[in-house]
Amino acid sequence: MRMPRLVASLVGLLLALGTGFADTYVVEQLHTDPVQMMGKTRGGKDVRNTLWIGSDRIRRDEGGDSSVIVRLDQSKMYIVNHKEKSYVATDLPLDVGKLFSPEMAPMMKAMLEGMKFEAKVTPTEEKKKIGEWNCSRYDVEVKGGMMNMTSTVWATKDVPIDLDAIKAMYEALSGMQPQMAPLIKEMARIDGYRVLQESEISPMGMKMKTTETLVSVENKPAPAGTYDPPEGYSLSPFLVPTK
Repeated sequence: MRMPRLVASLVGLLLALGTGFADTYVVEQLHTDPVQMMGKTRGGKDVRNTLWIGSDRIRRDEGGDSSVIVRLDQSKMYIVNHKEKSYVATDLPLDVGKLFSPEMAPMMKAMLEGMKFEAKVTPTEEKKKIGEWNCSRYDVEVKGGMMNMTSTVWATKDVPIDLDAIKAMYEALSGMQPQMAPLIKEMARIDGYRVLQESEISPMGMKMKTTETLVSVENKPAPAGTYDPPEGYSLSPFLVPTK
């Protein structure tokens, strides 16, 4: 998994605040516009992401390729690679040096430490109904390392979600990396669950536009094994960066 992708997963968890009374199953649609790079048009895709949230655990699946599982009850985080049928297990608080091989760890740790995140959430008076949800608009700016992001976020409280519990989870996760703490604190100003987020992201000088849309939210028991690495997957000692 690429480090920027891992960071994006964690940021995604922060923006998608919410937890259910038992377990909450969330389906979201992510659209990425094509990107102009070196005179060529690349990418452009639609991915369906899912989120399972329990009282002290959370799992995010990204398009079927990878999953990030956080287990506060175990003080563990699992990063799952479904293509390779493997996973990496690491203790919380996160020590990036333990995620990678001794040869790769110094470089990856330095890169992540350089991502000093700054975030600004600006509430507005603008409101509108999106689908079945009454939403309020928030303008979000995130700056960190080689990635800047500006977003318009429409959030609602019209879903069966206990926001306080998940905010407590993310406060506990802020110890993963000190650089994430300001981001976590600022994102807590979004009062509700994200229904629509339109973002412009500038990684390394490029410009990407994404749209994330809430498809459905329901409370139901999570299937057995949801918050564990899949059976039959092999435990890898280190995370291998991919291109």
